[in-house]
Amino acid sequence: MTLTREAEATPPRQLRDFGIPEITARLIPMAPGHLRRVLRETPGLPQGRNEGGARWFTLEEVDEIRAHLERSGTPGRYRPWRPVGAAPKIIALVNPARGSGRTTLALHLAMAAALDGYRVRAIDLDPGAGLTAALGDPGPAGEGAQDTALALFARQAALHLRGQNQARLDRGDAPVPMDAVLGAALETAPAALARPTHWPGIALVPARPELALADLHIPQWRTQIRGWRPWEALSRELARPPQDGEAAPDLVILDTPPSLGPLALAAAAAADVLLVPLEGDAAGTARAGQAFGMLHSAFAAIEEEEAAAARALGTQRVSFAWDALRAVITRYDPIAQGRAAGAIQAGLGPALAAARIEAAPILAQESAVYEAVPRPGRRGGDRQGLARARASFDAAYAEIRDLLQEGWRRGAEAR
Repeated sequence: MTLTREAEATPPRQLRDFGIPEITARLIPMAPGHLRRVLRETPGLPQGRNEGGARWFTLEEVDEIRAHLERSGTPGRYRPWRPVGAAPKIIALVNPARGSGRTTLALHLAMAAALDGYRVRAIDLDPGAGLTAALGDPGPAGEGAQDTALALFARQAALHLRGQNQARLDRGDAPVPMDAVLGAALETAPAALARPTHWPGIALVPARPELALADLHIPQWRTQIRGWRPWEALSRELARPPQDGEAAPDLVILDTPPSLGPLALAAAAAADVLLVPLEGDAAGTARAGQAFGMLHSAFAAIEEEEAAAARALGTQRVSFAWDALRAVITRYDPIAQGRAAGAIQAGLGPALAAARIEAAPILAQESAVYEAVPRPGRRGGDRQGLARARASFDAAYAEIRDLLQEGWRRGAEAR
């Protein structure tokens, strides 16, 4: 097979390797000498790649070492906790304003969780496809919107319509025609939408520009299909039990468009932890109030509409609740924005996450803090900025992981 010039110029992306100092400082909590001793005494474990007088390991090899330590040591010390049999936790990032840092935070949370040892499914619901580009989408398996999360909404709508049509046929009535998108969704295997990425542990449901058709299709389906609730379609799909051979994720991360349209509302309704990224500038207080106010109004309207239907049908009322709802300050400059961030803190209180994301200038050249490696040729300021940014993303992930795990604990106690 002859490769084209374009194919030769764009090899598949690969995640960087990790040295023992970074592994023991950030991924496996133990002294470097202890890890070297474990590797020496267990020759069946990955031994790494020697280069420059150091040993380097892929993330898959790190996970293999971590699994061995978990089996032979204290359970829960080397792998992040999740109760056996518990449903995946869902994080949605929602803000109708552009430029809030929503996709950057979604990307880094997914990467931090993968480094921690969780299996992550990232779902890009933004037709701008920023998360898809950052995770190196391996290319379409088919065409257009049917390879995106719109197929999940269409599948739920099609199943609902199929049930209604069967009832119509049983009564001797004519069925409602099913459009091409709904018909194709019934033939779509939901598990096939999630593709591997260059990050082990992260599978991606990509976005395409055609995903913008959701704003057209979903209202049409809601009008056509009596009783179909688009805001719960994503919840139902994500609650679907894994099929044969399908790897269930530990976490699902939903990146949404800069709007409160049907995709963003469905993501927020599906979430266990709802995050509202905000910039920490002088206008951040006003933006924070607007974002929370719009979310409250949108879900209050849904609850009111569903309450009327519940009264008419004698069914249970619908109400929305999350394990946690947090605003997260992004692109934070502690010198220039300290006062503004303090005003946001005063306004939001405990609804504001303690961690604040510091933006590193190096991110203008590299796709993510977790993919960047401080090199000797970099200026000291570059290295320091990268270290501060990584520390802030680490702190944000740790805070959000605590919220997720607390939700799992409450669920286990309730059972």
